[in-house]
Formats: sequence, structure tokens, C-alpha cells
Amino acid sequence: MMIKIISVGKLKQKAFVDLINDYLKRINHYLKCQEIVVSDEPEPVQISNKSLEQIKSKEASKIFKNINQNDFVIALIIESNIISSETLAKKIQQWLNTFSHDICFIIGGSNGLHESIYERANYHLSMSKMTFAHGLAKVMLCEQIYRALSILNNGKYHK
Repeated sequence: MMIKIISVGKLKQKAFVDLINDYLKRINHYLKCQEIVVSDEPEPVQISNKSLEQIKSKEASKIFKNINQNDFVIALIIESNIISSETLAKKIQQWLNTFSHDICFIIGGSNGLHESIYERANYHLSMSKMTFAHGLAKVMLCEQIYRALSILNNGKYHK
């Protein structure tokens, strides 16, 4: 069992990449964690709703290639459950105790996630009602996963 953080689009900002890599190393002290980045689809200059759905559908197909049938999937969705770090820790513990497969956190691209990802997800999670830059959201997710695992292992990180 491991945690997979699956996101759409490669980050270009070195500062975000460095922070994510640091948190991934920390997470791996507690539980194996893998970052998976799927490529985002190019957008035409003028985008219609139909084109947007096609883009999200193609990105969803790439995401699904990295999810196994029995994986527990958490989709990050702005209009969803906002929980505390302590509650996330409890939920991760529950998921680890209940499921024998991987836990997958999914972060969509700039256009969000396709409906099929929402439907496949076992849980919907929101970091905030605010919108964050893609890289910042990924850093925040990694930090919160690390914090949750630190809480579960009585680490000194969370006070």
C-alpha cells in the first residue's frame, strides 16, 4: 500500500518543485509515496465548452491509467469537504485500516477535473474555498499529507 499523488501538468516553478520533493521525502519516511504527473492537454486560443470537456476527458483518461480498480481515490475539488489536519489524519488512518490498496489523491489541471473523476472518487476534498495556483495547491496537499502522517506517528512536526 502506498499514497499516490496524481496531478495534471508539469510544474515550471522550481521553488514549488523543491518544496514538493522535500515533502515527498518526508512522507516516504512514514509510508511509500509516489508522485505521478500526467501531461496536460494544449488549449486552443478560443475554447468552447465542448472543447473544454474534450480536454478534461483526455486528461481524465491519463489519470485513470494510474489508478487501479481497488484504489481509494480522493479528488481535490474546491466545492467539497473542508476538514482540519487532525481530521485528515483520522481519515488517512481509517483508509489505511480499511483498504488494502493504494490511496490516490487527484489534482486536476487548470480546467479542473472531468466528471468521470468526480464519479470515480471515493472521497472529495477541498483545501479551501479559495482558488490557489496549481503548484501551491500541490505543495499544500503534500504538506498536509506529511502533517497527517506525523500526527498519526506522534511526530513533532504538528503542534
